[in-house]
Amino acid sequence: MAEVPSRLLIAPDGSLLARVVGDHIDLINGTTLSADSEVGIDPAATDSDVALCGAPLRLVVIARYDGTTRIHAVDPRGPTATGELTIKASMRMVAAAGDHLWLTGPSGSAVLDVVRKELVLWPLPLRTPVHGAGSFAGSRFVVSTAGMLEEWDPITRAPVRRFRLGRPAPARWVGGGARQVWMVAANEPDRIDVIPLVNHGQPPRVDIPEPIARIATEPTGEQLIVTGESGTAWLVDLSGRAPLAPIEGVVVDDAGWFGGLTSVAVARRGGGVEVLPLAGRVPEGQPAPRPRVAVPAAAADAVPTPVAAAGDPNVADRLSAWRERMRAAAPRPEASGPTFVAPPSPPGWRDHVAAWARAVTSGTSSDPPTLEPGLLTTVAARFALTDELADALTLLYGAHLCGQDGVAVIELAAIVRRRWDEALGRGALATRGVARWRRGRARLARPVADVLDEQAPRLGALIASEAVLPPGPLAVLCEDEDIELAELGAALAPQLGPVFVPTALGQAKREAFLVEARARGAAPLVPWALPRVALPPSAIVIVADEDAARALRAPVIERWPAR
Repeated sequence: MAEVPSRLLIAPDGSLLARVVGDHIDLINGTTLSADSEVGIDPAATDSDVALCGAPLRLVVIARYDGTTRIHAVDPRGPTATGELTIKASMRMVAAAGDHLWLTGPSGSAVLDVVRKELVLWPLPLRTPVHGAGSFAGSRFVVSTAGMLEEWDPITRAPVRRFRLGRPAPARWVGGGARQVWMVAANEPDRIDVIPLVNHGQPPRVDIPEPIARIATEPTGEQLIVTGESGTAWLVDLSGRAPLAPIEGVVVDDAGWFGGLTSVAVARRGGGVEVLPLAGRVPEGQPAPRPRVAVPAAAADAVPTPVAAAGDPNVADRLSAWRERMRAAAPRPEASGPTFVAPPSPPGWRDHVAAWARAVTSGTSSDPPTLEPGLLTTVAARFALTDELADALTLLYGAHLCGQDGVAVIELAAIVRRRWDEALGRGALATRGVARWRRGRARLARPVADVLDEQAPRLGALIASEAVLPPGPLAVLCEDEDIELAELGAALAPQLGPVFVPTALGQAKREAFLVEARARGAAPLVPWALPRVALPPSAIVIVADEDAARALRAPVIERWPAR
């Protein structure tokens, strides 16, 4: 009987390895290389996929039956089941990136967030079949579809950009990072094509001496371990700094990077798991790591069950509970179970803004999203922000949408091109009231956030008008201190444009009132003296006499009460 090839999955930090053999998965401690426990795969399944990813770490088993797919998420450090989902369609996993899996099937593609308490599969607006997919920069996907490559954001569930191919072809494997995208065409399984994003002299292709069976990539996307059909594992440096080199002395089923670039973990063909040092990759002055061999786990049970450590007082209870869950999850004709959720609304501009803010604050910054003219661009224009300051407004609002307490000054400085006066609160963002600073973080001012959130006015009443606001301050002469502001605003709006009349709270918070008026595109009606408060470009000030109007350089446009 032929030996069943094994697969090797490695946690990003090297703390855990999972060796998939037949209908069971050995969970191997990354420090001791001892097989501490085991998780079974339902032998009744026609096929299955396994992934080890996410933070916190999750082991995901995707079992396919006749027209049904069942997904089980497990915390491998228990092991403990954390989630379960049934799909009335046959779907297979094609890639894992960060906290997400990309699944595809005859009905289309979808992404799964593996760390959610309730597993939900989100359909993607992609009508063409996916030939191959891989991780891009650690948290996004790059997919091969319709003869081209596309980068996708799993959070917004939308494509970010497309990559031009010299010759359109479906890819079996694909991946990428900050400096290049790579692919292995389905019709050329012994060649890796490289598409530079930042050209630093990397080779356009890497030829492998045999057809490729598996590929493992490290987070930057520049270093690959390619396993050939013969069992030889090859080290591939896509940057071109090191030549193609085999890992000598082993024949493997699978291999992957282990805790950096100085060691690899291999699943020997017909044997166990070992960790091998790589010659020439150990930093100078440090001892070379010694080869380590995994201790095999106990044999798998006939049913899918995690094997707990011996001596655990709850072994029988945990074993029984796991069997009951697996029995209940077995496919039945009458079973309904969770299915595809209703397709969500297409991602809007707020989704893109929030995703970009997450990228900036997580250190994987990308270019600002390209937005259609709308509320955000309108507010930026009302405050007369330059392009880079408009990007700063976008970042601050994205952080607000993500529930973050502003952004660090250094992150804001990167967006405004190291203009430290702006980043530290001495520039236009501060003087125009767009943002506030405290304890090294910049936050979107609340009146601006309210406008972008489309909340009702908080500090005043908005009197709408189709007229265009004239620039500069205007004065209304009124000797009567007991004045009805709303009545005055209603009389002025038809000729002057939208007017913002302060409430009692607005009169108490004068500077915030003026900022809110500007954010809403209205002229504030100002009933108080302004010795220190800066007026927005358009404002209506109530004065007691003409001398006060001349001091403000504001022409008198009305005497109130009207005569």
